[in-house]
Amino acid sequence: MDFPFDTATEAIRWTSNSLFLFRNRTYKTEAPPHYHIGLPPLDNNYVLLAKLTSQKDKLKRRYEPSKEALSCLIPPKAGDLGGFVKSNDTVIDCNDIIYHNRAELPQLIVGEIKAIDVNIPKDLFIAIANGIKLSPFLSINIQEAVDYDAIFNAT
Repeated sequence: MDFPFDTATEAIRWTSNSLFLFRNRTYKTEAPPHYHIGLPPLDNNYVLLAKLTSQKDKLKRRYEPSKEALSCLIPPKAGDLGGFVKSNDTVIDCNDIIYHNRAELPQLIVGEIKAIDVNIPKDLFIAIANGIKLSPFLSINIQEAVDYDAIFNAT
């Protein structure tokens, strides 16, 4: 399902069954759209998103000096995201979480948002949450913005 800008702020919600595909204005102009996983914020006026990227080797080199940062690169299993992960090079970079006020989303997104129904396993959400907690690159504000109880207690 595609969402135009005016509904982007409502489109992105934490669910255990959606990937969000969009181009981010802060990435290189030639960068393709990326898949994102929504995470539950403590304050629903904000959005937390974990980006999937195929740049695993590049990120490993960037984070190589820090074992903690390397442990925050979460490789989804082949079946975790309904077949949308096509490469063994794909990781979720928990050192680079998108955290924005909902009102700011239209300035962040280029074009439309596509929401894709998939079943995201609880263990993947838990791995992402643990990666966020451990990341030496995230601000304490981002680490404390995640509703960990919603993740760890989800059924």
